[in-house]
Amino acid sequence: MFDFKNVGIDLRYWNGEGYIGPRGMALFQSVSEKYPGLVEKHRELLIVSFIYDKEIFKNVNFDFRIIPYKDFIEKISSGTGLEYSYEMYLKYNLKINIKKIRNSLNN
Repeated sequence: MFDFKNVGIDLRYWNGEGYIGPRGMALFQSVSEKYPGLVEKHRELLIVSFIYDKEIFKNVNFDFRIIPYKDFIEKISSGTGLEYSYEMYLKYNLKINIKKIRNSLNN
């Protein structure tokens, strides 16, 4: 991952064979959630994430991501295999000292 002041770029490659993960991201699955009955036994994807992460209050961050990806074996989507998604997060960073808590419980 490349990190700059508030911007990051993450590049990933996925090559999966018959992957079915009931708790995983739908993008990586060999069985489509969007098109019932569609099975892509082999998946090959190139994924790029453009990430903007900014602290808006102390320990509170706003995170926005645009994620274009290329499906090298696609059959049904855009015809080019190029798709995208986007994500927005509001994150709270809880900072606790485990050692201090453990010591107070032992006393």
